[in-house]
Amino acid sequence: MKLFGDIYIHKGNMTRGSAYIIYKKDGELWIAYHDEFNGDMYPGGHYKDMLLALGTVKTYEDFGIAMHKFNKEHHNYDDFKIYHQPLNEYLNLVVKDNTIDLKKEYYSYWFSDYIFFLNLTGEIFTFNSKDSKNICVATDVIAAFNFAKPFGVYNRENVSESLYKV
Repeated sequence: MKLFGDIYIHKGNMTRGSAYIIYKKDGELWIAYHDEFNGDMYPGGHYKDMLLALGTVKTYEDFGIAMHKFNKEHHNYDDFKIYHQPLNEYLNLVVKDNTIDLKKEYYSYWFSDYIFFLNLTGEIFTFNSKDSKNICVATDVIAAFNFAKPFGVYNRENVSESLYKV
C-alpha cells in the first residue's frame, strides 16, 4: 500500500521476486532464471534470504540447487522450474557492451517487483535502470532492483551490506 509516497509493507504482501544469473557458456553470454516467486520477496521478507541463496552460487548448476532449496524453504511450489538460454535470445535483442537496459519492456522480460542479478561472466556488466543510473556489476556481484530502480549491490561472498549507495 502507498501512503503519502512511502511504501508500507505488511505481512502477507504478495510482493514478487525473481533471480537471474548471467554467465558464459562456450564464449557466449547466457542467462539462467526460474519460475517467479510470489509473496514476501521484499526487504524484511525473503529479500535477504534470496541474497544469501545467490551468495552460494558459483556456477549454473549451483543456481539450480540454490533456487530449488529457496523454493522448498519459502514457497514450496510443486512444479518449480529453472531455465537457461543465450542472453540475446532471451531478450530478443542484441546485448551490446555487456549492457542490459531494464527500462526496455520491463514487464516483458523481468516483470517481478524485485529482481536479483548475479554476474558470473568474468567481465563487468552494466544495467541501465529506470532512474537513468548505470549500475556496473563486477563478477561475483549481485545487483537488486525494485521495478527497474536500483535497490542494492552486494558482494556474493558478503551480502550483509550494500557495496555502495544506489
